[in-house]
Amino acid sequence: MIVSSGIPDDSLVKLITLSRHLLRTSLAGACLLAATTVEGATALLELERSTNNVTWEKVPLAPEHLTAKGGVLQNTHDPKAFYRLRIQDNQLSGFVTALPLDSAPTQAVEIAKQFMAELFLEDAESEGGDPEGNWADAELGPVCYPVYDPSVDGGRTPAFIEFKVVRKTPPTVNPSPNDPFGMSPPDTSDDDCDRGHLLVSLTRSDFPVPGYSQRGATPVELLLRKARTTGPVKPVRYDDGLLIGEDPAGEVVGSIGNTPFLIDAAILKIAGQEFEGSANEQTTQDDKGPSFPAQGFASYREFKSNFATSPLYAELRRLKAQSAAGEWNAVLGVEPTSIRVPLKVRTKILVDRQIRQASVADPEIAAVTVPTDQNGLWVTGQKEGGTLLEVTYQDGTTEPFLLFAGTLLNPGTTLSATTAGWTSWKYWYAGNWNDQRRYQQYQNDAQMCPGGASGCGPAAWAMLYGWWDRKGSPRLIKNTSQADAPLSNDDSIRDCNRYVFDQVGPFCVSGQAATMPWNMKAGRHWAAHRGAGRDISWSWGLPYASFGSLSRVADSIKAGRPSIVGLGYYWHYPLAYGYKARQYKTGKIVWNTQRYFKCNMGWGGDSAQWHNANSTWFGTHARYW
Repeated sequence: MIVSSGIPDDSLVKLITLSRHLLRTSLAGACLLAATTVEGATALLELERSTNNVTWEKVPLAPEHLTAKGGVLQNTHDPKAFYRLRIQDNQLSGFVTALPLDSAPTQAVEIAKQFMAELFLEDAESEGGDPEGNWADAELGPVCYPVYDPSVDGGRTPAFIEFKVVRKTPPTVNPSPNDPFGMSPPDTSDDDCDRGHLLVSLTRSDFPVPGYSQRGATPVELLLRKARTTGPVKPVRYDDGLLIGEDPAGEVVGSIGNTPFLIDAAILKIAGQEFEGSANEQTTQDDKGPSFPAQGFASYREFKSNFATSPLYAELRRLKAQSAAGEWNAVLGVEPTSIRVPLKVRTKILVDRQIRQASVADPEIAAVTVPTDQNGLWVTGQKEGGTLLEVTYQDGTTEPFLLFAGTLLNPGTTLSATTAGWTSWKYWYAGNWNDQRRYQQYQNDAQMCPGGASGCGPAAWAMLYGWWDRKGSPRLIKNTSQADAPLSNDDSIRDCNRYVFDQVGPFCVSGQAATMPWNMKAGRHWAAHRGAGRDISWSWGLPYASFGSLSRVADSIKAGRPSIVGLGYYWHYPLAYGYKARQYKTGKIVWNTQRYFKCNMGWGGDSAQWHNANSTWFGTHARYW
């Protein structure tokens, strides 16, 4: 379902009317149309045209009007006309604003293409490619979708562009002169043509590429399948686990993710702290973490207003933007400022800057000391070389510097561009997608949330236990002597969810169960209940400030064990089973690291999603036998 509408131009996004070029490419791209229909259903496609975006008339699609390449011939040509394609499939079916790829913001397109190109290069030339495969035969599709955020310009202009990725169009092969029929070669290139999506941020308030997938329909297309409307749908993204579809009145007509809830802003006091615990068959070490008041919202409008204005989300967004700054500079090739100091001489730098704290990545290169009056920074070169200096100012902002000690470079010279760039991606996996159990939340279960969904917390624990049931601890699911955890929900998974639900104590809010981060650890008790051997550790903290939890998830996956991970603003727990990382270096100095977790989102889908790892605030490292 695609439409172009008269959204005003702005400096971020050029939303223009659909030309016949877009019409032609979208109709020719059967993959695009198939992605928005319900699997196995028959759909009726209706093309409509308007010159004022108010009144619409159907465009006849008679055979004599169709070209061999899927274009539509019209008697009149009006380059300012609007076109939209509606899919009627005997269900409520809305439509979203789309724009042609060649009208998307230039920087966003370049980021998307570069991100994909680096994965192509990796598979072609490196030995450390993704074991689950990459986009070797894919390209950006003909259209992309604007996605909004209420905290960016009040939700009036797009905050993201969601690029659809499709199978690359194969080259045209002329028939052999020895072929009297002129038959095309057998080709199933339209099968499995949906190659996922790339979400690119249009502002520095989020990471350049917050997330992506390499298979299936895009999140916006999946949202349309759920939309309860025949009118326009506005995709609104709140975090990694919450995408809302709004109608023109701002009401919810569809959603992907969990109902949000509000934790008291006092939780901001734990910034920089990590609450760690562990348990095995003999002992338990509690994390001794605090708890905070939490509550649901009376309405979606109340939540939306709170999200845009509350101190909690304002600070979490600040932390996110601060964390994303390094990635933006790396993606755009903007190096940190270079500072040179002599050896064995105490030198004051950043004079007149009020500094709270500072550190260097390699203390053998230089020693740093914050003066008593916190004005500037004392630096003493210890050994010739270069290292990363990170400074935190009094207002809480941070800034990296390339610190060189000695005569590593002649005065006045600068590092050449050839010395800067990303390293190759490194990958780690705990099994593969085929090992993942595709569980999802239960609806209206009398022993969990009788008026809604059972919660992502119990679902995440069930997916972890289902994985281990197949990987060495058969007591965890179903028969206690067989590795028989089912692929999807059944009564045994319901039993697990009910038990974990009682342990983690979620409260039912607006039709879904919400599990607090300080209670999530209690889901571990199911293993003891089933008599399984166990050894688990966990940690939790504040989003975009809980790097211990990030490391715990990464270490778990590196050890070949999937990890429950908390992503976003405390609203979602998927199961991470893949981890990838790369570094940006200038010379030998690493000044940015980009990390992603590959997640089974717990929505019962048939594909995984990669999410930027910096929002991690909960993680486990568990082994069962």
